[in-house]
Amino acid sequence: MFGKNNENADPSMMQPQPDQTQNKPPRDKQLFYSRITALAVVVMAVTLLISCVIMVPRVVNTFDQINLLIEDASVIMENATTTLEGIDEMSAEIKTAADGINSLVDENSEILTDSVNRLNGIDFEGLNKAIADLEAVVEPMASFFGRFR
Repeated sequence: MFGKNNENADPSMMQPQPDQTQNKPPRDKQLFYSRITALAVVVMAVTLLISCVIMVPRVVNTFDQINLLIEDASVIMENATTTLEGIDEMSAEIKTAADGINSLVDENSEILTDSVNRLNGIDFEGLNKAIADLEAVVEPMASFFGRFR
């Protein structure tokens, strides 16, 4: 590529241009590495696609199971809350009943004490003797009146 028609041309233009074949080995290497890079990107994309196809259904299934567990836990918590409320009501009723029994005992403790003291004051030996004496008197009368029947 020498300037044939232009004699007034720049002398640097007059020098021969580097041959295109001299740049060929670096371009071949660049093309080779570009193909390797493209192949690696395709392999990574295919691997990512396969991983997504395999993993996404499993992840969705896992999330579904987690949602079911959360729903079950929610139902269990509601039942526990209901049970605890029932226990609170029952304990309040037991406390009320115990207070009623305590007030009954407090109100009637003097009467019960007086009754026990009176029972202790009874002379059971004298009562037994009086019953035996009454029996001794009633028996002859019963036989006397039994003759008139």
